[in-house]
Amino acid sequence: MGLSSLFSKFIPWGIAGTILLTPTPTANDEAIIDSIITLPEYGVLISELKRAKEKSEKSEKKPKYNKNNHHIVPRTKQSEDAIRARAILLGAGIPINGTLNTVDVSTKMHWFMHTDIYVSSVYKILQFAQRISPENQQANVTIALGCIKNLIYNIDNYLL
Repeated sequence: MGLSSLFSKFIPWGIAGTILLTPTPTANDEAIIDSIITLPEYGVLISELKRAKEKSEKSEKKPKYNKNNHHIVPRTKQSEDAIRARAILLGAGIPINGTLNTVDVSTKMHWFMHTDIYVSSVYKILQFAQRISPENQQANVTIALGCIKNLIYNIDNYLL
């Protein structure tokens, strides 16, 4: 599946381009995205995010705010995978609180996202991106974060 078909299916190209920080993706970008979205860990992440969305839909608790700023790589969780994922961001020069690592998500879904399975999947996806080519680590990790951000956005806004 090409990049444009992946992103245009759910969100306008302008938003997808902003997520990836490149107005026109290269063939290499598309190859990296295709590699990421076919990883078993990406499938696990999809399942975990769907689970979080389903639980949020069933929750009768009323949030104080409709949206939360979610850190794709958790900034405070102390699991091994969270610590390793933060190290990948640091190595790629990506700030933990920066826009590349954050996405607005409904508060109710956010309540159910912070699982070990979620964090492990994110770490493994970032690790894969980091290892594709060490000389392009920042670009590849940025692309991986864009894929994850797009996935979170789509599941939160379009699923169910």
